[in-house]
Amino acid sequence: MLWIPVLLLAAAASVAACARLFRAAVRAADPRFRLTAGRGDPAARPLGLAETAFLVGGPARVAEVTLVAMARRGRLLLAHTG
Repeated sequence: MLWIPVLLLAAAASVAACARLFRAAVRAADPRFRLTAGRGDPAARPLGLAETAFLVGGPARVAEVTLVAMARRGRLLLAHTG
């Protein structure tokens, strides 16, 4: 009989998660919503290269993108040996 309260708790958690997901989907569908980062007004500036890389692949991806950007600008010299 212990499984009934656990089942009710799991059902409540899944309803809460679905409600949060629905709210996020409605907000993302709003045409006034843009992915931005910055202080003050959320629409102050669009996401930069580092923020986009973090959203795509986390901190490791940010490090890779930063190294490639530095190499393209000539600020980083990479050896042919890797």
